[in-house]
Amino acid sequence: MTHLTAGARQPYSIDAEAIRQQIRDRKPFGEKIPTDVDMPLSMECRLALLSTGEEAKRLNHQHIGTEHLLLGLLLRHDCVAAEILRGLGLSVEKVREDLAKRSGGTWA
Repeated sequence: MTHLTAGARQPYSIDAEAIRQQIRDRKPFGEKIPTDVDMPLSMECRLALLSTGEEAKRLNHQHIGTEHLLLGLLLRHDCVAAEILRGLGLSVEKVREDLAKRSGGTWA
């Protein structure tokens, strides 16, 4: 098992390989791109990253961490990753509530 949101005090235990397999089943992989070049991002990915930044900004956080990325993904309704995470029982509300409990702050 891999822990999602390593920055959280009590991370969610989710099998990362099971997630990878679900992604492979839904999205065929395209051409392999060398890692030493800029990698093009799909519109789905760009929108998820935009949601991630907006979530950090909404919370007045000066950084973007894994918790913001998780929330940014879950905020997308047209994203394969979000569908898989929601299928595993995660939701924006649940993650925000858990993060607020762990940090003693407000994530809502």
